[in-house]
Amino acid sequence: MDYQKAKTLYEKSIKLFPNSPDSYANIGVLFRELKKFEEAREFTLKALKIKPDFTNAYYNLGLIYKDLKNYDQALLSAKKAIQLQPNFAEAHNSYGSILREIGELDESVIVFRKAIKCKTEYLDAYINLGMTYEYLGEL
Repeated sequence: MDYQKAKTLYEKSIKLFPNSPDSYANIGVLFRELKKFEEAREFTLKALKIKPDFTNAYYNLGLIYKDLKNYDQALLSAKKAIQLQPNFAEAHNSYGSILREIGELDESVIVFRKAIKCKTEYLDAYINLGMTYEYLGEL
């Protein structure tokens, strides 16, 4: 991926369409991929300021906060994405991963199962559920 070209285009889209939450959210995803988590957080929050019910932005914000090891905010963001879109398998999977990371293994099992219920062929959720059972010593 040509990150510089992508960044330039996202910045141009922000200048042309400053009220487009997608432009801010997309550059937020780009900064997260570049491991520039503070910048990612800043742009994602700008997207949410424009569109407070932007499910994908809450999902991405949860991932960013997880990267920053801010688990309370990560959980809140993932939970908000689930509230806005209850069948969002990726948000359930993210929520479960955060729970597992903070040691809430039993709860994470429940959440990974919800992710699989939302999307029955979701590989990441199956892998995460298996890893959690491994941590629980239930293999």
